[in-house]
Amino acid sequence: MNTHISSENLTAYADSAVSAHERLEIERHISACSQCKIEVDQLLRVRELLRPHKNYPVPPFFASRLIAKLNAENKRSTLSDFVWIAKRLMPGFAIFLAVVWLWASSKTSDVSSVAEEYFASSDSTSAMALLAANERDLTTEDVLHLAVLEPSDSE
Repeated sequence: MNTHISSENLTAYADSAVSAHERLEIERHISACSQCKIEVDQLLRVRELLRPHKNYPVPPFFASRLIAKLNAENKRSTLSDFVWIAKRLMPGFAIFLAVVWLWASSKTSDVSSVAEEYFASSDSTSAMALLAANERDLTTEDVLHLAVLEPSDSE
């Protein structure tokens, strides 16, 4: 025969959980099909090996608890979707932030080195006077503007 009996039906046959009509059909098939016969023999052997072991009773409400757990696992909340996405995107986002930070720090160091070169080559007393006269917190760009651009405007 070309079609084999499903494993579920062979298991039901080995457990004597099929109707009389199905039993006859399966017995007729396994008498002609060596592959299905081997599978049934293996199932019966397992059953014989397990027979001496004690059967344990199923706790009450086992099926309902199992179904509830399976349903809970199948339902994914919006929060769990967000967490799943965030876990996958976080490494890329961290790399992006690191690149932006490195780029920004390299730009800042260029401005700082220009300011240091200017102050080293010029009279730092006038720059310090400008800084002392200004009461607000100054950025490096502000200092450069006050020290470099304003004196040249007045000349």
